[in-house]
Amino acid sequence: MGTKTAKRRQDKATEAHRVATVAEYSIAMRKLLERFPDARTVVDAKEDKMLLITDGDVRAGTPKNPAECAVAQCARRSGFGGMIGRNFAYLIHGTEVTRYVLGKDAQVRTAVFDERGTMTSGPVVLGAVPPSQQLREMGRRERITRTQIAKRKKAVHPQTRMLRDRADRVRKAIVSYGNRSWAQA
Repeated sequence: MGTKTAKRRQDKATEAHRVATVAEYSIAMRKLLERFPDARTVVDAKEDKMLLITDGDVRAGTPKNPAECAVAQCARRSGFGGMIGRNFAYLIHGTEVTRYVLGKDAQVRTAVFDERGTMTSGPVVLGAVPPSQQLREMGRRERITRTQIAKRKKAVHPQTRMLRDRADRVRKAIVSYGNRSWAQA
């Protein structure tokens, strides 16, 4: 029994990431750290969480403020601190930050709230983070700069490549013929 508990602790320790480390490549995490300086670890949500937004949350919310929007007000009422972005939601409980994905419905509702200042009351589902977007994958991703993207060669259809090669050969022939004097021709 003791080894299973130690294994679970070790797994949980590897899943949790330091906020400062994540803040290196996440603007949202930097803002979260400014707002909640006590936050120490970040974990990806394994299960969905449903928040029930009330009319009071909508009235108390501030549009275009991720820490004061209607969903963040609802999270605060539920006992969490929070920041709600366009794609992710961060709920803080003590020193642990749990990262959730916003579904399409929640994304649309928060975007409408940011634009118009109104939102329909009702449930909002914060989803578990899919494996491809988990924090453990973020550090492994290759950083690509704009110049590297510009230098990449685009895939070219074989027939297009053949036509370009033929045009290059014709151009070279015309240039080499133009360089000859009429006496040699």
